[in-house]
Amino acid sequence: MDRALLEKNLEKLEGHQPLLVKRLRARLEELGDSPMKPIFRETPNGKWVSGITESPFFEKEPAFNFKHVKVPVYALFGIGTPPYLFKMLKALPQEALAVIVVEPSLDLILHTLSLTSAFMALPRGCRLCFLVSDDRPLMDELMDWTLVPMGIFPAANMHSEYHGGEVETVPELKNLGEFFRTEVVYRLTLLGNSPEDTLLGFRHAVLNTPRILKGISMKSLKDAFGGRPFICVAAGPSLEKNVDLIKGMENKCVIVACDTVLLPLLRRGIVPHVVTTIERPYLSYKIWCQRVLDEYPDECHNIVLLSQSVSYPMTAGRWPGPVVVIGKKGVPVDEWYVGALLHRDRLYSGLSVAHMALTLAIYSEASSVALIGQDLAYAPSGETHVGGAVGQAIESIEKSKARLTVPASMGGTVETHDLWLTFIQIFERIIAATQKKVYDCTEGGALIKGTEVISLVEYLEEHVSSKSFEPVDLSYLLKTDRRGWSEERESILARIDSARGDLEWCVRMLDEMDDLIEGATAPALPPSRRRDKGFKVAELLDKIHAANPVLSFIGQSYTYLAGTAMAETRMMDNVESVSRWERVHREIVRSHRANVAFLDQWLNYARSVVPFDTDTTADRDSAMDLLEKIDGTTDKSDLMVALSELLCRMDPVVEGDFGPEDLWSLARFLSSRGRSEEACLFMAKGASLMEDTSVPVDFAGRFLRDWAVMSASHDLCRVPNLEEAMELASNAMRYLPDDEDLKAIMEEISSRNVDQLRELSRFFSDMGETVRSLKFSVARGRNKAELAIRHDDLVGAMDVVRDMILDLQADESHENFVVAVSPFVEWLATTSARCLEASDGLIVEGSKKHLDWLAHWIPTAGLEGLIFPTVTVQALEKFGLKVWIDTAETETSQ
Repeated sequence: MDRALLEKNLEKLEGHQPLLVKRLRARLEELGDSPMKPIFRETPNGKWVSGITESPFFEKEPAFNFKHVKVPVYALFGIGTPPYLFKMLKALPQEALAVIVVEPSLDLILHTLSLTSAFMALPRGCRLCFLVSDDRPLMDELMDWTLVPMGIFPAANMHSEYHGGEVETVPELKNLGEFFRTEVVYRLTLLGNSPEDTLLGFRHAVLNTPRILKGISMKSLKDAFGGRPFICVAAGPSLEKNVDLIKGMENKCVIVACDTVLLPLLRRGIVPHVVTTIERPYLSYKIWCQRVLDEYPDECHNIVLLSQSVSYPMTAGRWPGPVVVIGKKGVPVDEWYVGALLHRDRLYSGLSVAHMALTLAIYSEASSVALIGQDLAYAPSGETHVGGAVGQAIESIEKSKARLTVPASMGGTVETHDLWLTFIQIFERIIAATQKKVYDCTEGGALIKGTEVISLVEYLEEHVSSKSFEPVDLSYLLKTDRRGWSEERESILARIDSARGDLEWCVRMLDEMDDLIEGATAPALPPSRRRDKGFKVAELLDKIHAANPVLSFIGQSYTYLAGTAMAETRMMDNVESVSRWERVHREIVRSHRANVAFLDQWLNYARSVVPFDTDTTADRDSAMDLLEKIDGTTDKSDLMVALSELLCRMDPVVEGDFGPEDLWSLARFLSSRGRSEEACLFMAKGASLMEDTSVPVDFAGRFLRDWAVMSASHDLCRVPNLEEAMELASNAMRYLPDDEDLKAIMEEISSRNVDQLRELSRFFSDMGETVRSLKFSVARGRNKAELAIRHDDLVGAMDVVRDMILDLQADESHENFVVAVSPFVEWLATTSARCLEASDGLIVEGSKKHLDWLAHWIPTAGLEGLIFPTVTVQALEKFGLKVWIDTAETETSQ
């Protein structure tokens, strides 16, 4: 053993895995002067290794070839003997950015690091780390060093190499590999659907700030309900079997309902103590909260709402009972905003309201915990939820997902899908981390390891029936202790100002990145100097992410692009690789600038809303009064914050006496704040109120024009509905035919729609989905033709339609070619025939060209039975097409 080399490697490793090195040093101290030494027995095919692991293992002569495997992340299962790791690292392509060595034997790692300069064998910029156990802190430091800087996405597509001998004799390797893969999937799911999804959650958290600051604390909730039996109610189909057993148990246990099951419970006369909610979209609020408040407003006064900060703001804003708004523990955005800036509660919440219910019970030190309705699987008859929990559309989506078979809680197997499987794994993770016994009383569904499966009757008899508690005084919970609020408010504002200062620093770093990118792509620069500047760009990106956890978190999809591009273009030794490297890194800088600007915009809002009085009445008069004041002053900031806050506490779509013009004005306000999705909801409601009524022509035109602009606008997770926007703008044109602004709007929407359809067609083509690709291609062609006509380019429109016809003909997957192509053939033929006498010679020549083409193409395409006007038939005959008219007796068309 070379102690000097070992110490050098440990010092290098300690820079990014200090906890692991502490464990390695402890093991080294245990061994003292008698380190483990392997014993080798050579054979013609390799060697047997013993004396250092519990069981001997066989090692073949390593022969690594990564010629056709060029990915950013590599995993090595089993470290083997020192030459094995060294040769593997030396064989890695220059594209490698991270290597994870999975090896549970500390002795093998120490032995290898004492004889191998492992870090010297790595490609430049590649990170090496070791996974030795399923210890959570060790996993976190591995992830923070290896994958967080480049983004978690590359790990989903990592390449794995297996030491055959170790894999056969060391079962922990397989378990650790599964642990690592589960961690990757979990972190991928935590990211949300996209960076935009995370930004939407941040915007909602800022809009929820008054409820976060002035709502009930988790400690108060624990004081009220702690120490009692908890029953966590989810919306699985098995709930029908036993849910009625908890009716009348309200003073014997704490009933925590997931949001979608609240309405079915109330309809059964069961009023839970707490309801949990976690989702961002408006649709989630509409599915459960809007319906519950409509049917059971009085009962809601007696239910505590436990809401994630990212939830749709009207959920907590409109809730009439006590409200607890918290951050999600472990998620950087929530830890930063709710924790570091606001100094408010976070709760580990997994990925679902059911996880949130369980962690509430654990936090509250429940005397026992039962889960019911927690199927996470399809019922034998195919149902996914208890009746009345979700709509038919969501049920259909769940039923359409690809299915997996997993162990059932009652024995045998059941079917689930990917997301539910992730939920199961998170439940198992939560349960494994607590000493609390959790009973699965669902009486159906998937097995959740770590739970004790018993019937609900058994649970109630053993843990609930003999109990009796005084009802919780919710009026006490509603009282807010405001002592010291003035000092706390100033501290919060100071922290927000400091955070905005950090964002300004990030902008300066992005400026520096831009300069380096410019330098790295300068003409005639040697590849070595390009690479040096490229690595400095990567180092700056690491600094930005280290300084701001939110940017690190929301930028992971962009840094994935950077990691992939760096892997593929790291050498920067040809024009193509330099060009792609520049394109991707420019996009990263642009994206991060947009993210920083967004964060700063909403931190500025937070700074205004923290000291704000949110006790004003939320009604139509208050809203319209604020709008009038906003229109009448130049200093709008505080008034706009006041109106935004008011719109979190009321829903003009379903309550209040708001007319079409009121909703239009509110929609314009929301749209000006970047909230076009909500603006379109207000416009749709306003339009519905105008049905079967008479309105001035100018009013109708301007209303539709504004709605078209909102529908065509981006809003984080909402993709602009350009087809709808085009239809709205076209309808507006009927009322405002001479409106030049409207013409420009239509032009822009149409052009964007053509581009969007082209990208969608290309995307589905790349994915191998030819039918969907063709659908978007045809839609793009139609829009492109309409755009050409608006530009008075009729011949160009004819050319586009002819190309669409040929695309449809070339697509072998099209089930009914004749039906699909006929409208386009008929339009092209009829339009060309009617334009033969046009005054424009170019149109005449274009018409002749297309009639000649059709006359020769139609017979080859099998399009018998097309219906044309007489003028079209006569024109096609002149160009050589044989046309006939069947008699009425044959019942066919000409």
